[in-house]
Amino acid sequence: MAFYEKYLIFSGEKTRHEVLAAFSLLGNLKKVRLHLLEQNDERGWLKSNLYGGQYMETFIHLALLSRMILGEKYFESNPSWVLGDYQKDYKSTYIACTGKVEDVDYHLYMGKFMPVKKRTGKISYDNGEILIDFEDSSCQCRFYQDNSLNFSISLDSFYPKYGVLFDMVERCYEESLIPSAVDGSELQLDTLEWLFANNLSTVKRFGYDEKTKKTFFEAYKE
Repeated sequence: MAFYEKYLIFSGEKTRHEVLAAFSLLGNLKKVRLHLLEQNDERGWLKSNLYGGQYMETFIHLALLSRMILGEKYFESNPSWVLGDYQKDYKSTYIACTGKVEDVDYHLYMGKFMPVKKRTGKISYDNGEILIDFEDSSCQCRFYQDNSLNFSISLDSFYPKYGVLFDMVERCYEESLIPSAVDGSELQLDTLEWLFANNLSTVKRFGYDEKTKKTFFEAYKE
């Protein structure tokens, strides 16, 4: 975390060491639930599957984050898939991926043209939970018993969208750092390899539209 601390704001003037100490008290990981559900999107490229469509453009973010949370065994977990196509022109605009890594359940939901917008995550542990807000790049850690341990982490508003990425490139150049040591590129490549290896051609698909979507989806309620 030391390299990234420059970009983060810790609540209550907590230090990085205090945050890490509190995190260690959460206990065993129990459940991972991630949502990237968005409403109407009329951008033309959404109709193209030339480079993998939403599976590679959007779902990859959930897959990468899950791998970071669950470890290497995530890629061995053989999850169940559900795919949905919006109207006739859009393919795989809804992807649900659920499975289990040892005793940890995970549920990943990605969707376009959804009834609601929900870009959040919830990671549950024995003693607390981490709530992620992808919209404002922040997370909250809440303990079930001792509220004094609670903390939040957010992205410094000084950095605009992609500002952190540009600054990291500049720092690597100025400080003679190897980019792959700080950008997680090896993990990203492993995630891409896993995505390419999945055969989704046999997964049963369903269609939805403006009239039916409200009755089809329950994931956004949880």
